[in-house]
Amino acid sequence: MSDWLETEWSSPGSQETDGPLETLRGRIAIAEGTCLASIGYVVGQVWRKWQDALRGGYNPADTPPDTAEKIIAFDEGLKRYSYGPPISSSRELAALIDAGIVDLEYAVDPDFALTGGGWTLKFGAGSIEAGVMIDTVMASPDLSILRPPLLVGLIDEGRICPITDGLAARTAEDGQLIGRDGETSLRNS
Repeated sequence: MSDWLETEWSSPGSQETDGPLETLRGRIAIAEGTCLASIGYVVGQVWRKWQDALRGGYNPADTPPDTAEKIIAFDEGLKRYSYGPPISSSRELAALIDAGIVDLEYAVDPDFALTGGGWTLKFGAGSIEAGVMIDTVMASPDLSILRPPLLVGLIDEGRICPITDGLAARTAEDGQLIGRDGETSLRNS
């Protein structure tokens, strides 16, 4: 188990090579009890149960940016095991795939372009037109992608700043924002 955890820490997600359909069917089999859970699945379920307590110790700490990046990458990687749809929804999705209504061929991080009727998805040498697309993955919190003028203004003024590039806002133990100057939002006003 320690080898699995070490690999997951240093290279999140690299130990899973199944495609989306195989992963879906594997998770259904685990839920039905027709196959054994993988070590990743077991660790993910434990992580999900302990996540709030672990974050309670991590979030208020003044963590070095490189450590924060590693912890967040580890957490994001384990979400593929610790969260997912209810078994009934997984079975419904599998039925839609089997009926040819849903296509997962372009489900793994395709390039895409907005068109008049939806999207053009490109992966490798192929492309497909999609009138409906369902993205069920929540994006990681990243201040650099925010566009609302109020938030952009607060970021530009230094009243909101990321833990490090590409991550969420720095916050105090009580949830107050920490500005670029290291002071909480109440002291910045």
